[in-house]
Amino acid sequence: MLRRCAHSAHTWLRRTAALCEKLPEDCVQLLADDEDFAVRLLLAEWRPTAPPELLYVLYLHGTHRAVGMLVSRPGFPSAGQAARCADAEDPRERALALRDPAAPPSLIERSAGTRTRACAGRRPTIPGWSSCSTTRRWAVRQRPTPRCP
Repeated sequence: MLRRCAHSAHTWLRRTAALCEKLPEDCVQLLADDEDFAVRLLLAEWRPTAPPELLYVLYLHGTHRAVGMLVSRPGFPSAGQAARCADAEDPRERALALRDPAAPPSLIERSAGTRTRACAGRRPTIPGWSSCSTTRRWAVRQRPTPRCP
């Protein structure tokens, strides 16, 4: 029955399928590529194994207020984001580069945006973060903590 809903021409049936825990993995990928934004967003919000690329694309290009919380999903991509996002024009995308565990300390130092720099100063998981005293002192002065990806 879930397969039929996932393959349905009716948007509401596909949205319902996106909410189901027992949705087969092949249907997860089908719905991740769905043309309807709500189907993709529901899948990303409710499916613990939502495809990482779906989470990334929705976070950057989604227009719904719920896309901001997608960075807290366990499957949100972190590895490789420094190379992918460090030179992006969008400050939200640049901030994603700081989620990469292999991000170099120089990336933190050159983080230009206020929000990006504040997020960098609060990420002790980034190698070399303690050596960036300027960033850390700046970040400590910023209260309350901004929403960091």
